[in-house]
Amino acid sequence: MENITIQKQNDFPIPMNTKVRLKTLLFKQSKSEILPESFSELNSIFDYLQENINTLIMIEGHTDRIGDSDKNLILSKQRAEAIKKYLTDKGINGERITTVGYGDKIIICEPECKENRRVEFVITKK
Repeated sequence: MENITIQKQNDFPIPMNTKVRLKTLLFKQSKSEILPESFSELNSIFDYLQENINTLIMIEGHTDRIGDSDKNLILSKQRAEAIKKYLTDKGINGERITTVGYGDKIIICEPECKENRRVEFVITKK
């Protein structure tokens, strides 16, 4: 997947129900603290939501299979919630954003690779 470019409503290139991986979204290792280099991508999502007030999104957190599966599930939920908090702190209504953590349940590459540690978002309503 390529980095996303978010545009105004009529030009938005991502169809509903399509998962978009946030490639520049980074967290402190084993934590839900968002690193500053992630803000540009998150601000693009904020701008889009600000311009398209009827759009709803779901944020999905994922981890790799390294470590305890139960802890990975908790971490993935915390990371998705951290993104929601970032967006709501900037003024987006929290009711427009749902979150889910999958932990290590949906692996996209074997053997373990960093792409398994990801956050994706889905537009659920435009």
